[in-house]
Amino acid sequence: LPDLSMLEPGNTFVVEEVEVPVPVEPPQQPQQQQQQKQQGRKGLFSGMKRKPPPPLVEPQPQPQLQRTQTQTRFVLLPGPVSASTFSDPTPTSAPISSAPLTGTTDVPLTGGTSITPGSAHTSPQPHSDPHPPHSPTIPTIPTTPTPPPIYFNQSTPYSGFLNHSPYTVSYERTTYPTATHLIEAMKFLPETEENKGVAEMIRREVGSRSGEGEEESGEEYLDMMEQIMYYKFHQHSDLSDLLLSTGNAQLIYNDPSDSFWGVGGANGVPGQNELGNLLERVRERVRVDRMR
Repeated sequence: LPDLSMLEPGNTFVVEEVEVPVPVEPPQQPQQQQQQKQQGRKGLFSGMKRKPPPPLVEPQPQPQLQRTQTQTRFVLLPGPVSASTFSDPTPTSAPISSAPLTGTTDVPLTGGTSITPGSAHTSPQPHSDPHPPHSPTIPTIPTTPTPPPIYFNQSTPYSGFLNHSPYTVSYERTTYPTATHLIEAMKFLPETEENKGVAEMIRREVGSRSGEGEEESGEEYLDMMEQIMYYKFHQHSDLSDLLLSTGNAQLIYNDPSDSFWGVGGANGVPGQNELGNLLERVRERVRVDRMR
């Protein structure tokens, strides 16, 4: 089979059919066989009188016979050319590449296409859909609107969020009346010779002793406050349910007079709302605990 590598998409070629002479030698009888036949006749009829055999005649050289053989070949053209422009199967330009094909005149291609000698053909191009399928539409996930902020203080249904609300907190086998009592007692724990009994006295008092001990600001104090508030919500399921019911809403401690824990603004200074920010972090921790 010929090399059909030229039948690639986009190539243009012409098919030619040519007659190629093929020499044929006639069969010849060797001279030695003729001589043996003559000798055999002499031995068999040696006693008989017969005419002498005719002299051997040297065989005359026979003219060489010829026959033609049909060959079909592909001639690659430099570029796409319409088949109607070819009246002569011989291309006008020099072929770039050709491959002879013997014994056939039509070469079937993929899809049932045949190649006829003397015409120009272009290899079929890859199938392209004139109407490509539409890309799938990715559904957009509706975003949940941000809920409005929740303001809480002593006179709202969320008063239990306050650190001095009447919810006990247990810490190291000791129960404190409120989270505020534990926060104030932690300023004197662990006990030393200088503050021995102060934490117990705070635990038994009504109200808080805010202002004594270390300052109520700074990262260390806020971390301690967050941990104690986490104990409070973790130990009271009704309070944790109320906290989780707020979803992802912003929690704001509505106390205009407190510019650190609350919303502030009473003196023209906006508050930092540290209590609301702290409760949002506690809410996330309680949510994770519920998922486990």
